[in-house]
Amino acid sequence: MTERYDVSERTIRRVLGENLQSDWLKKTKTHALSNKQVQQRLDCGPRFLKLLRVDRWKYVVFFNEFWQSMNDCGGIRDCYYPEKGKTSSGKSHKKWKQTFPKKVMCAAGVSYCGATGIYFVPPTSEVNSAFFLNNIVKPIVEKDVPRLYPRKNTKSSSTLIELPVTRRLRFIPTSNHKKSSTSGKRIQWPTALT
Repeated sequence: MTERYDVSERTIRRVLGENLQSDWLKKTKTHALSNKQVQQRLDCGPRFLKLLRVDRWKYVVFFNEFWQSMNDCGGIRDCYYPEKGKTSSGKSHKKWKQTFPKKVMCAAGVSYCGATGIYFVPPTSEVNSAFFLNNIVKPIVEKDVPRLYPRKNTKSSSTLIELPVTRRLRFIPTSNHKKSSTSGKRIQWPTALT
């Protein structure tokens, strides 16, 4: 339309917004996959679905680490909703921002039966694979999995699914009366292949 009417994109967006009373929203960005990555996902997908057959998907606990900024706890939102027909003050359009806010590293998980606890990482600790296994994975497996699955905690073994690229682990408890060929082994997560 900019070439047809010889005006700028901003002018067209403004006129469309005024005439149609519509908002201009950005599309979310997604990762592009190469043909090789698509083929790897298609090849490994059935194997992963076979691992989660019947009701095993209910016993998957996903967990990850994240940074929590301390200045995001004050209730200031990133967006605002203007009322039609009313002029708003300039205060609602601004949000103050710190260049280097204080942050805390945490780890938490979620499963079909609920969420795990939040585990805080001390700011002076060196985070490596041993720290991650001893202070994050081990407490989740020892404390949260028996709480989330109370009837299955005495007869469960585990399968760790390792993501080679992102270095994250997934825990799948499997009951002993349904002995699996993957019980107690590490298998490869299909979407982490490159």
